[in-house]
Amino acid sequence: MQLKNHRIRLEFRPDAGLTVIDRANPKTWRTDGPLLVLHAWDRMLDRQVTTAAPSDACTIAVRRDRAADSATLRVRWTETAIELDLGLHLVKDGFQVRTMPRRIRERNANRFRLLSAELLPDFGAARRGQPGYMLLPNASGALCRFDRTKTQSCELRNWVYMHQREWEAWCMLPLFGMKHEDGAAFLCILESGEWDTQVVARLNVAGTDRHTVHPHLHFRENKTDRIDPVERVVRYVFLHGTDAGYVGMAKRYREYLLAERGARSLRERAAASPALAYEATAHTCKVFMASKTRRTDGKGRYDLFTTFDQAAEVMTEFKRHGLGCVSYEFVGWCPDGHDGMYPRRFPVDPRVGGLAGLRRFQRLARDAGHRVGVHDNYVDMYQASPDYDPDLLAVDRDGELVLGGVWSGGQMYYICGSQALRFAKRDLPRLKRLGLDGILYLDAMPRVPRPCHAAGHGHVPGSRRADGAGVIALLQYARRVMDGQPLGCENVMGYTIPYQDFAGHIPQRAANGGVPAEFADEWVPFFQIAVHGLLKYHLGDPRQGGGPEGGTAWLLREIEYGAMPRFEYQYRDRNTRDGMQFHFGDWRPWLPVLAAQHRVLCDELGPLQFEWITGHERTRSGVSRTAGKGLGHVVLGWLARSGQHRIQQTERRCRRTDAMWSAAAESC
Repeated sequence: MQLKNHRIRLEFRPDAGLTVIDRANPKTWRTDGPLLVLHAWDRMLDRQVTTAAPSDACTIAVRRDRAADSATLRVRWTETAIELDLGLHLVKDGFQVRTMPRRIRERNANRFRLLSAELLPDFGAARRGQPGYMLLPNASGALCRFDRTKTQSCELRNWVYMHQREWEAWCMLPLFGMKHEDGAAFLCILESGEWDTQVVARLNVAGTDRHTVHPHLHFRENKTDRIDPVERVVRYVFLHGTDAGYVGMAKRYREYLLAERGARSLRERAAASPALAYEATAHTCKVFMASKTRRTDGKGRYDLFTTFDQAAEVMTEFKRHGLGCVSYEFVGWCPDGHDGMYPRRFPVDPRVGGLAGLRRFQRLARDAGHRVGVHDNYVDMYQASPDYDPDLLAVDRDGELVLGGVWSGGQMYYICGSQALRFAKRDLPRLKRLGLDGILYLDAMPRVPRPCHAAGHGHVPGSRRADGAGVIALLQYARRVMDGQPLGCENVMGYTIPYQDFAGHIPQRAANGGVPAEFADEWVPFFQIAVHGLLKYHLGDPRQGGGPEGGTAWLLREIEYGAMPRFEYQYRDRNTRDGMQFHFGDWRPWLPVLAAQHRVLCDELGPLQFEWITGHERTRSGVSRTAGKGLGHVVLGWLARSGQHRIQQTERRCRRTDAMWSAAAESC
């Protein structure tokens, strides 16, 4: 069977596997092994069985579709009597593979139940020792290089959008990539069904020197689960020349988001929203007002850190140090402070100043040219809340409530994604009437999917996709009600990119060893390159770089990653950790650091938030260069000398079509 279009020719033969020829390069990509590996549950033997296709254990029937660029493979496994379709379809720069759950047949379901299928497990395999790498979707992006000494057979399996048990891996994007030594690469985008897909990276497969990466499509986690009927769609996109690398992959993913996922540029959205235009180049400041010490019953000591009037004093200092564009995000304005009794959020707690205090701060901020927003949460619930209702909570497959951490309000439980709109519809219109002109920040979103098995919630029990659909519905409703007010979340994942304006955090690397070192030779800003110009994002608070003396190093990294500055503070700090949820220390020593961040990131480079990042490299001397196209902006050089970070403006360029910014840090 052969399919072809103006660029791609795809051939499949049961005895030779799948071959794809990219005539633009030219490059031949092929499978060195099976097209598909099936995993099923044998109820009689009470164990998993695994069979490959093609093999003697299955038959494959090829059906050509009417279009010359499409075909369907009907695969039937003889022993398990399981049948499924693989649809092959050529696109302009690659091909798609589709599996259609509605056409799955389990002819002997009394004994054998389909669990999962690993798709093209050896496609594009690379050899140990050659130049090139795998791009893995962990945190900002991990490169697993082939030319390093890696002789052990090992594998890394991560669920797209994570499972709670592996959250440290920060697998936040539905994709992976491969770059070969001959100047060719592919990006694989998991277009549909990604909620139930793992990305599988393998080194020295089966004791050979081959390295591979592929998708593992799950239909059931347990033999009794219902199969989610959504199609599983995987797209392979081929890249060559200067685009055959992680930068080109990021640019192609951004193109995909704009063309096919409904994303719009930050520039386009800001043109219709003065609040978003301001937010895009503003210095974000999270003001922690109050919380309780942590106890499981939610009855900890109430600690007051910052009132609205005290925040006004800090604002005066910000202005005095040159911070002219600041977006405030008040945290803990609700009853009993931050995480105090969600989903109850009104009235504004009188201990922080109440509604009158908020109004005073709003007037002063308006006079200062600053904007005011709040931190909120619609996915957590505490027994300490008057709104506590276990019927709305996510339930695991054993019938128990899904637990979160113990925070200020006590033991936290997850609201089922399908039920979260209930409180948003009650409270967001009231929040809108506060007249806020800054960010609406939705905490704990998008969260690690928490599949709910409650029978009465109106979704497929145990569906990870249903939880994500609830998050999307909440974001869509918030955008509609807040009507132009910038909408932010604690972090961002692939599925929420089109629905948010702001991400509080994109992690630079996996946490706590969540990705073994052999799979992460280098952490690169793939994620940031892909979304820069689509939304505003941060790396974190400058304290993550150490004390104030490390402020320049942190600033260098923010420039390299195209990030904007964020600062978190408490006016008063108890200078103790006796059960307190937050402890930031004195904010005053950080004022010079904030002033430097503001001058460079907001005043000088702020307009570049509306542009695309088009290039990134790290030299052997430790210099990082990040480039982007725009309209007549400043080019800055950042140098690291003799262990001391020194900022030096090296060049200004004011072309109409080419603007760049570059960064260097020894820590790279």
